Amino acid sequence: MRTTWRNHTDRIVGLLLLVQLTGLIVPFIMMGAVATPGYLGLAAGKAPQIRWALLLLLTNGVLTTIIAIALYPRFRTASPILAVWLVVLGAGMVALQAVDNVQVMGMLALSQAYVADTLSGPLLEVLGAWAAATRRTSHYLLLLTVGAWMLLFYAACWRTRVVPRLLSGFGMAAAVLHLTGVSLPVLLGFGSIPPMAMALALSHPALAGRLLAHGFDERRGGHL
Repeated sequence: MRTTWRNHTDRIVGLLLLVQLTGLIVPFIMMGAVATPGYLGLAAGKAPQIRWALLLLLTNGVLTTIIAIALYPRFRTASPILAVWLVVLGAGMVALQAVDNVQVMGMLALSQAYVADTLSGPLLEVLGAWAAATRRTSHYLLLLTVGAWMLLFYAACWRTRVVPRLLSGFGMAAAVLHLTGVSLPVLLGFGSIPPMAMALALSHPALAGRLLAHGFDERRGGHL
């Protein structure tokens, strides 16, 4: 009975990892109008879509925290520090996503004012540029936290050996690529390289598929 319950829990975690990945990719696609330089003329027309995307991203931050809490008993035996920091970074994602949501809503309000022509064009363009620059900083801080969570998650899997090390090693490499190619360069004043984030789109489904099919390796890792 206990083994069956563990297998059931492992499959739920695997499913949540797939939902997590989807919840990171789909909303960003939905918010494409905000990410373009000409967002003032575009975002207002996509207002409902952008609001839904923000809700999905905030929900995904909560989901990430839930995953970290669910895995805490399994990871704490071999690596209590990693287990704690997974929960801390999950909560940090929620907080940073809330900040990002507020800034995006401000950008959306500016776009709606621009389309309605309720403020002068030059003033709105200045405010729009300032809002986009401010949001860019908070957004990449959020992405830095996401990459750090992924790195610690796969490091915990590596340390506890609850999945084949080929999977956890690939995941750590994918997270490092995300950190060094997407978030860190922007925060250091350089441009990002979005394709370097694509490796996580492979590592996460691979690990989730392993959990859905076989669960964690109970002979090596901690126990729930």
